[in-house]
Amino acid sequence: MQFTVVGWLFMICFVLLVRIFGTVALVVVLGGRGQLLGPFFWLLVGGCLVMGSGKWKRSVDEPSLYSMRRGIVEREGLKGQFDKLVRDLRISHPDTGTLQLRNMAYESLGLDDQVTIQKYRDWVAWCAESEAAVAGELAAESARVERDLRGFEEVLGGLPLDADRGEVLVWLENHPAMIMSREAGVGGLIELTSADIADAPSRSAGGELRHWVNRKDDFYKEMLKRKAVAEKGFAKEEELRELADPTLAEVEQMLNSLESQSQ
Repeated sequence: MQFTVVGWLFMICFVLLVRIFGTVALVVVLGGRGQLLGPFFWLLVGGCLVMGSGKWKRSVDEPSLYSMRRGIVEREGLKGQFDKLVRDLRISHPDTGTLQLRNMAYESLGLDDQVTIQKYRDWVAWCAESEAAVAGELAAESARVERDLRGFEEVLGGLPLDADRGEVLVWLENHPAMIMSREAGVGGLIELTSADIADAPSRSAGGELRHWVNRKDDFYKEMLKRKAVAEKGFAKEEELRELADPTLAEVEQMLNSLESQSQ
C-alpha cells in the first residue's frame, strides 16, 4: 500500500476539520463522552478513506504501468488487436507521438490504471500460487521416491547373493520394466520399486536392472551380440562333432541315397 502526498494532506485537513465539527456533533449525540470519542472515531474514518484512495496506486516495487499493460496484452493474446488500434490511431491522429498513441490504444482496450493494476496483481498472485503448487508436487514426488528407495534397498538386501549368469540375463531380458515403456521420474530417470525386484534371481540382478532400465537400447544390442556369438559357437560345435565321428555323415548320405532310389 502506498500513500500519496495528496492523501496525507487530505488526512491532515480532514482530521483538523473533524476536531472542530465532528466532536460537536458527537457531543450532541453522546453527551460528554463525545469529547473523548470524537477525535478517535473520525481519525479512523479518515484513515480508511485515505487507504481506500491509495488502493489503486502503483507501489514502488511494482513495474511501470506501461510494462504492466504490455504484459497484459501479450498474456491475453491482444497483441494483434493492439497493433491495429495503434495503426488506426496514427492515421486519425497524425500529429500525436507514438507513446501517446500506445496509451490511447491501451485505454481503448479498457486498460485504465485501476484495471491494469488489478490485472497485474491478480497475475502475480496466480504465479505465486502456481509456484507453490509445483513446489508442493515436487516435494511430494521426492518423498515418494525416497520411500520407494528405502523399500527397494530392503528387498534387495533379502535376495540371494549369487545366481546363474544365464538365468540373470533371461530375467533381465524379459522383465516388464525392460519391455514396457515407463514414465521417467525426478532427474529424467526411470525409478524402480521394490515390487520390480521381488523375484530377482540375485542381488546383483536387481542392481543390473536398475542400471539397464535406463539404457535399454545398449542392453538389447549386447544381447544380440551374445546370441550371434552363441549361434556361431553352436554351428562350430556341430562341425567339430561331424569331424570327430565321420560315420554320422556316411549314414546320412546312405539314407539320402535310399530315399532317392525309392522314388
